[in-house]
Amino acid sequence: MKYLLWTSVAGAALLSFADPARAGETQKGESAAEAEDSRTYTDEIVVTARKRAESVQDIPISVAALSGDALQASGITTFEGLTSATSGFTALRNANNNLTFRVRGLGTGAGNDGYEQSVALFIDGSYAGRSPEYNQAMFDVERVEIIKGTQAALLAKNTSLGAVSLTSRKPGEDWAFNGTATYEMAFSSLKLDAGVDIPLSDTLFLRLAGQSDATRGYIRNVALGTRTPRIDALAGRAVLVWKPNADLDATLLYQQFRSDTHGVGEEVAIDSLGVAAGRAALAGVPFQPGLDYRQHVSGGSFGDTYDRTTGHRAIGTVNYDMGGYTLTSVSAYSRFQQNRQMDADAFVGMYTTQVPFNNGNRQFTQELRISSPAEDPFNFVAGLFYLNEDFDLIRSVDVRPDGLPGGSTLNGENIDYFDQNTKNYAAFGQANLEIGSGLSASLGLRLNKEDRTVTLSREIVRAGSLAFLFPGFAPATLSRSATTLDGSVGLQYKPDSDKLFYISASRGTKSGGYLTQGTNASTAAYPAERADTIEAGTKLSFGRSHLNFSLFQTDISDLQQALFLGGVFDTTPLDVRSRGAELDFSLRATDALRFSGSVTYSDAKILTGVAPVKGSQPLNAPKWTGNADIDYSAPIGGDFSLDANLGAEFSSQRVWSTFTGNVCTGPNPASALVPCTDPYVRFNARLAIGPDSGRWKLSLIGRNIFDRKVVAYARVATFITGASMATLAPPRTMAIQFTLNR
Repeated sequence: MKYLLWTSVAGAALLSFADPARAGETQKGESAAEAEDSRTYTDEIVVTARKRAESVQDIPISVAALSGDALQASGITTFEGLTSATSGFTALRNANNNLTFRVRGLGTGAGNDGYEQSVALFIDGSYAGRSPEYNQAMFDVERVEIIKGTQAALLAKNTSLGAVSLTSRKPGEDWAFNGTATYEMAFSSLKLDAGVDIPLSDTLFLRLAGQSDATRGYIRNVALGTRTPRIDALAGRAVLVWKPNADLDATLLYQQFRSDTHGVGEEVAIDSLGVAAGRAALAGVPFQPGLDYRQHVSGGSFGDTYDRTTGHRAIGTVNYDMGGYTLTSVSAYSRFQQNRQMDADAFVGMYTTQVPFNNGNRQFTQELRISSPAEDPFNFVAGLFYLNEDFDLIRSVDVRPDGLPGGSTLNGENIDYFDQNTKNYAAFGQANLEIGSGLSASLGLRLNKEDRTVTLSREIVRAGSLAFLFPGFAPATLSRSATTLDGSVGLQYKPDSDKLFYISASRGTKSGGYLTQGTNASTAAYPAERADTIEAGTKLSFGRSHLNFSLFQTDISDLQQALFLGGVFDTTPLDVRSRGAELDFSLRATDALRFSGSVTYSDAKILTGVAPVKGSQPLNAPKWTGNADIDYSAPIGGDFSLDANLGAEFSSQRVWSTFTGNVCTGPNPASALVPCTDPYVRFNARLAIGPDSGRWKLSLIGRNIFDRKVVAYARVATFITGASMATLAPPRTMAIQFTLNR
């Protein structure tokens, strides 16, 4: 089954090449050249952030919309890559190989696997709230929408700080094939993408797509003689669309993925007491603390840390037009499994290991909604939502003393068991009323009831001092039930089709739950998170150019976070505030030349506790982030065209600890306990050539072309006294990409 979709794509591709007359059309009645011209000179992007198809310039929400073609041209094929595509958004991968999203400096901590994310992921309208699912490939994409701020009414559960919505590419009505091969030259990475449209009849259309990814590591593991992190991944998707008449359409989607990650690439940034050097000497491994891509020193009896994440998702969507009113049903079943064997101290030796460390879920969601005609003076979207999820985790922690002066004396082994069921019921709606003279008002409400039951326990496998930190306890069953009412209210003024002014206030709630590694059953519960956002802004269009600006403030009560302290996580809920401004623009200077960019200023502060915690900057919450691009596309003669892009991404300082000192001294810190990420600017570039027909394109893609060294993540080391770990972002990479369209 795991190679079924890839085999199907390959076979269908041969059929499409066998019939070039039909394969040469990209859409019914539209030539490839016409399609390319449309992509080049049409700058409007249609989004579905409010459960309707609307221009991004017509909705009173801050949304960064990225087309699939733009993502592929930039070489962005992972959710982590979205950080460079828009301001005010970061995607962070921690030492546990879990990816989390942050919007405007705010997001959920990655240390507790039981947390659902405050910035949730939606795949073709279906909810994916747990971070292991973010390990899947981002391929064959129609568009990605990064929706900023509290989304109270329409976007399912747990979107208190924002959402990332991915829409996959749907089949066309004629035979078509596309394929892309991307080879990264510095580290010999290879990525293959392919897709094919197959018309089965005049009303039934199929698309098959797949991706193979062999990403080679850029950090040397001196203990094992390998490079990390290495990724071997496969993903496939089948989309079947049925359009029996103008009033009814149905889409059935199935996708699966497998991602194998070898190593995490952490290096010892600081070894103030020499404990890490002592462990390396005992193992006979050369070692020098510092961040230089050559000092990852990790490996247990099983080798380096290893993670295999697999996932399956099936989505059925039906739309029925009832005289202008549209009834929509979205049914989804998904499951993922993440199996990890972890060298938890990320250093040589068997001092702290987690084998097994597995978690997974099975989830069913059903949404039924009705929407009135959008052009009516009073229009609405209303519906019902249901979720049933089973989530389980098993984790072993085995700690052994190193016997070094000043080193760790902890000893012992335990296993945590966690099995949780969640049922969520919601009724939601949003209404818009035209008051007159371009003024309109909106009101959204979501009544949410959630029941959650968990059985958890901890088994002591080998007695020792570890049991004082994590005592054993017998299986205990805990339950909680909560009902919340969230909502939003807004005013919009649209004096003409090119101008929009808006102000809104919204409240969103993310469910409370249970820690997967609490001290005991009685301390496992954590409260719900509540976010209140006020936003005012304007969206101005000038032909094929635009300028958008907004002011925002978000106040969070009981932010669900997890700060690693070297052996345990501090999961104390925090009150946090983020306030600031956002600007994005696109200037089409000529048909060939476009300037674009975005910048976000977000002043995020912790409001609880005492100094130095109170008033400090949360983790991974830079005050300034932004990007800027220059795009040039023009014919060069002989029916060929040249595309060129130069882009920059920038960020101000990021801190990685609020409870221990930060001294930001650069990429090779000498005195900081936990290094910061210094302010940086990274440049990316692309040069491409191809025929005007769009049949093929050859591109050279460079990322971080001036080889800027940037700390991507840092933390206190696990049971290595006086040490901290950090991971560097990738150095300069250069890739050759060949794209074929038939």
